[in-house]
Amino acid sequence: MRDRTLYRWQKEAIEVVREAWKTDEPNTTIAAVTGAGKTEVAVRLINEWDGIVTVVVPRKALMLQWRDDLTPHIVGRFGGGSIRGWGNETEYINIATLNAMRSGKVADFLKDDDRKHLIIVDECHNLRGNKNRKALDNIPCDAVIGLSATPHPSKEAKEVVEALCGPIRYSYRYGQALHDGVIPPFVLHAVQIPMENAERNELASIDNRIKKAMKESREWWGERRGREMLELAKRLGMMRKRLLNDVESRYVLSSNILNQEDGVPTMVFHDTIDGVERLARMTPNLNPAIYHSKSKEGNAEIQRFLSGDTQHLYSCLALAEGFNAPRVERAVMMSGPNAPLRRIQTLGRCLRGKTDKPNEIYFLYVAGTKDEDGLHNLLKTADIPDYISGDEKRQIVNHWRWDSANGFVSIEAPKAPKAFIPSTPQKCEKCGRTFKSEVGLNSHYCRDVKWMYEDPPRTFEEMFGSD
Repeated sequence: MRDRTLYRWQKEAIEVVREAWKTDEPNTTIAAVTGAGKTEVAVRLINEWDGIVTVVVPRKALMLQWRDDLTPHIVGRFGGGSIRGWGNETEYINIATLNAMRSGKVADFLKDDDRKHLIIVDECHNLRGNKNRKALDNIPCDAVIGLSATPHPSKEAKEVVEALCGPIRYSYRYGQALHDGVIPPFVLHAVQIPMENAERNELASIDNRIKKAMKESREWWGERRGREMLELAKRLGMMRKRLLNDVESRYVLSSNILNQEDGVPTMVFHDTIDGVERLARMTPNLNPAIYHSKSKEGNAEIQRFLSGDTQHLYSCLALAEGFNAPRVERAVMMSGPNAPLRRIQTLGRCLRGKTDKPNEIYFLYVAGTKDEDGLHNLLKTADIPDYISGDEKRQIVNHWRWDSANGFVSIEAPKAPKAFIPSTPQKCEKCGRTFKSEVGLNSHYCRDVKWMYEDPPRTFEEMFGSD
């Protein structure tokens, strides 16, 4: 059995779980930043558990990591497809994918077993989906431990995850982890990138078409025409996102960063497969490993990077969650979702190993778009401090503007967007519609708009940011 010295926070978290196990409400969620050592906490608790254990993971790559972390235990599995040299379930400890949990295989295996059963749900925020929240149905257990850097990405997720895994009884954030030296020091470079005139003109054209479609959707409130216009606005929104993803400066700057110090182990993330492939074509001299859902040699490419055969790994979002590569010293977030959960998980890929100098993360964004909202979401939700104090004050977040003529120019942090909040919301009891004031409430025409409750239209600024 491996003998690793525990950090203070790990000892405290283990003690919190032990105390919960003594009560009638033993379920516990541990919220700790990526790379802080949540798995080690779980392994120690598994060693103390008198009974059987099921570790639940969202994907195959995490099954393999957990199997290695649980050595020398003999570990079985449910799901994961074909894995050479690894058989099926065992008597004491098993790792199961969420798909396998939902399939009933685990429930069937446990139906005649009266031993105490502990379930550990890694990346437990994945339980928030309509399908995954059923993963623990009909599975007898005596305690559940949820692990995640982001257990509650939304209010609804909080209710679902806490119902299944218990409340957050221990939390460990970036500021604490940096101060304690648990995760490697890092610098986050938030970089505004420019758009060419042709790109801006195309963006303005799409914006006008979206605004027109949304205006028509409101004028034909609840009617078929209104729904069609709303769907058109969404399709145009996807076109807008693709345009922003493919801004030329993303590729130019990323290529510059990668070539400037081409010996630094680096992961690059782009929102699309086409974007990953395009960057690879631009940087053949770097011999990058490429991993995405359509790559036939994906696992081999990952091994090329992990073994040091190449210093660069380009990926979509497939490796944004749970992937463990301690050698990574730099990450480039070319583009990605604006939701904070995926951005936080992506950030964690660069906080695994420790080097003599701070790891570097580059976050590229187009000012005045949802890109910028994604930056604010990341900084706020992840609770990343601008700096940490100590013997020497050290800056964590730097803000830059970049263009090919002037390079990096330091700028002030962009102001956070104001949340859209109706000033005096008034709701019609008959049709359920909400208005900004009594004027709208008293003058509107009631129609059946129940179809809108599932997917209500929003303002252009909410959906796409203010340019």
